[in-house]
Amino acid sequence: MFANRWRTISALVFALLCIIFNWQWGVGVMFLFWAIRDIADGESHFVETIKRSEELILYCLVIAMQLFFALFFLVADFSKNDFLLWFL
Repeated sequence: MFANRWRTISALVFALLCIIFNWQWGVGVMFLFWAIRDIADGESHFVETIKRSEELILYCLVIAMQLFFALFFLVADFSKNDFLLWFL
């Protein structure tokens, strides 16, 4: 049963580790993987399924937000002493 879902189980464990250790970069990695997967599939599963072929503008907005969140969380840990988050 669980052998077929190793990616999901790994992501859940990684998400738990991110919360325990306050790894904001880990959340960014998860958003990046999510965006890449949605771009490859041509549909996003945010609150409901949004297909690129049917609702291009909404699909692009969801992907853009995923990529923004990925960037935000990837650099959030390093922004304390750097200029990486000048837009905050």
